[in-house]
This record gives sequence, structure tokens and C-alpha cells, in this order.
Amino acid sequence: MKIVASLALLLLWNSSTFAQHSHIRIYATAIANDSAGAFMGGSSNGSGLYQSDDTGKTWRHLGWNNIKAYSMDEVQSSNGRILYLATGLGVLRSTDYGEHWKVITDWRFAEVMDVVVNQKKPDEIYIASAHGPWRTRDAGATWQPLFMGLQVPYCSRVVIDTVVPDHVMLASEDGIYSLQRDTVWKRLSAYIYSPSRGLTSQVQAIRSLEQISAQHWIAAGGCQKILESYDSGMTFNAGQYGGKDGTESLWCACESSTISKKASTGRIDNWSVVLLGEAGGYRMEWSSSVDLVWDGYLIDSIRHVHACLALLDTSINCVSLVGTLGDGVLTRNEAESLRLSRLEHMSSRSRRLLVGEQSLAGREIWTLKAYLIAE
Repeated sequence: MKIVASLALLLLWNSSTFAQHSHIRIYATAIANDSAGAFMGGSSNGSGLYQSDDTGKTWRHLGWNNIKAYSMDEVQSSNGRILYLATGLGVLRSTDYGEHWKVITDWRFAEVMDVVVNQKKPDEIYIASAHGPWRTRDAGATWQPLFMGLQVPYCSRVVIDTVVPDHVMLASEDGIYSLQRDTVWKRLSAYIYSPSRGLTSQVQAIRSLEQISAQHWIAAGGCQKILESYDSGMTFNAGQYGGKDGTESLWCACESSTISKKASTGRIDNWSVVLLGEAGGYRMEWSSSVDLVWDGYLIDSIRHVHACLALLDTSINCVSLVGTLGDGVLTRNEAESLRLSRLEHMSSRSRRLLVGEQSLAGREIWTLKAYLIAE
């Protein structure tokens, strides 16, 4: 079972239901600082796909270590055995848990930014690339271009509806699109109001797109506020989360929610945690339906946040992972701040994750994703 709607990225973590039989596996796709000798589609050693089975405490590198890795997905029914990787060279596939990889695209493909598997029909795979979206229905043996309806070819995210798999959404430099009649893209309404300008404008340059529930979708990019849809992605409008008018545009957003019971009163509490990444740092905001807590903070010592992931359980323990463009992956335990709703001493608990003896510092983290893996 996949519990992610990310690179963004969210996870609904209920430890009481799965902890004894499965664990969370986190993947990070990385690009190392390019060297003068790096080949086209490649990067310096240390790039590629990383895997963590202990909530980010340690990481293991999988496969090629000198390739630009932008995103990934797994076939959930394979329990992590079949992996797909979106790279600068095209799409790679592994059928042995990431030990060996094979390129399954041809000369037409470069700078593939995202890959997503239709989990109900695993041979059907969509990709987003710098040159437009493509689809295969035979696990990569043949590929079909899906360019009709797009004004700008560059796209960074493609998402398959987990409830209605025939519903496919695309994040592009020209806004948000929905696939119509199987082959034609339709641009959706996504508006933001700017008080300083007094204008309502169509949002462009969408960088992340996530499905939270059957009706609820979120997007980030091109404006200071998170974009939300409550009609299955038909229309998007500025939501309640995000910075003020005139602040940095968002790069990524993820949301995680859980239901818990207060020990003192026995009342049911609905918690939501939202992470928002931007060029100047990242923002965490949360709410509680019982205590009516609405709080948040901005960590501005972390620059160029490009990916985020929130792990929230029923005990209101929350771990946040943040992927940066140059400083690797950073993690925080947010449990104390959620329970007490206090903001002091937050930045002192930031730390850089290690990959065995090697740090991810200096790497660009493009995607963070989490899955449940059966023991």
C-alpha cells in the first residue's frame, strides 16, 4: 500500500495499525554538484536514488551513482521490488529492489522529471519531462506522446488519481492540466488574488501537485499561497496556508492528517500538518480541531527547499524531512512543538542526515517519497 501523495509529499502514518507487520520506506532522489566532466544526463558521483528504512536516520544508495535522478515510483504490489526512476537519461527500471537497472526509453527522452505507475494497471506508466508528457501501457516497450492541448511542453509532475485511475493530472509551467478523452489535456482554473496589485490572475509555473483525498488536491508554485481544490481537481484557488503577499513563491507542499483521541477527555481530535518549501526556507503549519490550535513557523536558515515529507501518527508524533537544493536532506522531530504549540528553540533541532558515513550535504534533493513495506 502506498501512503504517499508527494515530491512532493505526504504520508498518513498510523503506527497502531501497521507497525507490527510493516515499516515505512523513504526514497530520496538526488543530484550531486555537476563536474566539468559530467556527461549529458549525468551528474557527479553520489547522485541517484537513496533508500531509508529507519525514517531517515541512515540511507543506502541504490544503483547508478552518477545519474541525475529527479523522481521515482514503485509497483506497490511488488513490495518494493519493482522500481522506476525518472532521470536525465530517461526512465530506468529495476526488478530486484534497486540492485540492477535498465533504461526503458529511447533517444527521444531526456530530462524526465517525474514518473508514476497506475497501481491498478502496473504496466501503465506516465512520465513528465522537459519535452512533454508520455505514456506506456506495456511497461515501457512502447511509448505514446501526450502533447495535445498543452501550450508549453515543460512539465514537472504527473499524478494519477488514486480513486479514479483514469483521472490524470499534470503540473506544468503553464498551470495545471487534466487529461481528457484519454489523449487531450485541458487547462484547469487556478487563480490567486494579489492584494498589493489588486489583481486576480491565473497561476503558472506549478512545481508540485498532490492528491490528499478523493476530493482534496493541493498544488504549489508560482505564488505565495498553497493552491487547493475540493472538487476532485476541477478548480484550484488560494488556500489558507502559505506566506503573505510579496514573500517567496512556494516550491513544494505536502499535507498529512491523522485522528487521535485526547487521553484527558477522550475527545476525538483531527490534526493536520502542512509543510511548505520556498527559496528562503520552509514553513510548517498545523491545526487541531479540539484545541483549535493554529500555529506555524518559518525556518529561514535552510535555503532552496525543493521537497518535503511529513510523517504524522495517531499519538501526534511528527517527523518532517526537507530536501534542499545543495544542503541535502534535513530532518526534525516536531512532536514537542505540536503538543505545546511553542516556537522557541526550533532551529537548534535541525540536523543534517547521514548516509552511512557519508552526508548528503552538497546534493540537490528533488523528491522525497514514502511507502509501506510488508515485513
